[in-house]
Amino acid sequence: MKITYLFDRPLPANETDSEQAMHTIAALARAGADVTLVLPTPSDGALDVEGIRAHYLTRGDFRIVGAPQPVFGLGDARKWWHAAFARQRARGADVLYTRNFPTLFLAASSSQQPFCYETYRPWFDTFRPLAPAFRAALNRGLGAVLHS
Repeated sequence: MKITYLFDRPLPANETDSEQAMHTIAALARAGADVTLVLPTPSDGALDVEGIRAHYLTRGDFRIVGAPQPVFGLGDARKWWHAAFARQRARGADVLYTRNFPTLFLAASSSQQPFCYETYRPWFDTFRPLAPAFRAALNRGLGAVLHS
């Protein structure tokens, strides 16, 4: 199975979600999946793939590729930018996998590709007005991994 995992922040990072994502990706690869991680391309254009692997002490054969980033600051809109451009890197994959809600909503808005969403955040409780939108998006996907 070919899985493209979209993550919208540069790595390495010290936040818990990046640690969890990297170990999930490595475990999927060790289980036999063909996994590609798509990250924002750093401003210097170079992804330090070996530095990322070393930071998280991952074992597993997976690729890391970059997606273009805006040359100007977008604030929180940068997550939507990444979702739109990183999805192009997922073409041809059997499954798009993400933890980022902009990617979830963009993936659910088209029927181009099966997707899976993972989160530890209790979105339904935190943002009650968005609960119907989250429910609708999740209902269009293959599944969700919820560990709140």
